[in-house]
Amino acid sequence: MAELRSTRFQNRPRDSSRRKRQDAANRRGRRRWIVVLPLAGLIGTCAGVGAFALPAVKNDGAGLRASDRAALTSARHFTRFTLFYLGPSFRSDALTGVTLDQVPPAYKPVVNRLPSERVPSYAFLYGTCTPSGGGGLDSPSCVPPIQIQNDAACALNPHSIEGGPLRRISVRGVPANVYDHQLDIYTKTTTISIFNIAGLPAELRLAQALGALDGSTKPGSGLPRPTRAGLSGRLRCRPAKRGQ
Repeated sequence: MAELRSTRFQNRPRDSSRRKRQDAANRRGRRRWIVVLPLAGLIGTCAGVGAFALPAVKNDGAGLRASDRAALTSARHFTRFTLFYLGPSFRSDALTGVTLDQVPPAYKPVVNRLPSERVPSYAFLYGTCTPSGGGGLDSPSCVPPIQIQNDAACALNPHSIEGGPLRRISVRGVPANVYDHQLDIYTKTTTISIFNIAGLPAELRLAQALGALDGSTKPGSGLPRPTRAGLSGRLRCRPAKRGQ
């Protein structure tokens, strides 16, 4: 079975000013999620790289790989901040991956030294993709069409990325920043990042369909409003309590 894991990557800069912003984001350690599909792990494909469908998931997560099922189980018991996702599927795109990473908070866009503490970051991946590229030690890889990333409001704020957003908008009653191929939504305890290859209109549709994993917020309803400290970047992450 193909292996799904997280890595860091950035959009290709379009001009020198964008390159400076991307370099700053690289130094900050801005995360995105990518599905890495080694050719050696593909079963039933023809010669070369063909379309590969990641396993669809049922409501109980039975169709996921073991590591993704473990991350989904962890997410269901997680209480440190609210996790948002699209349910077991969004239209024709099934939930095909769940990732959990421990990352340093990003209070500012550029720092000489990242904080020593780590904060959980969950991502829910939807849809399938066709592996391409690779060569040498690199395996062909692809990016799932829909990615919903959840960071603590203390770990990712509207001032975390140098240069600021392309636009500032409101989504379901809360502030949101628009970046290239990325929409960040700021709620009371969670910063939700939506990545979609189709761009902002699709990301806004996805935002309306988001619901809380614990059922506290339904799709289409108002999102919990962020605190002033969270929006200003003054909110600091505290050590997790036992069981969080």
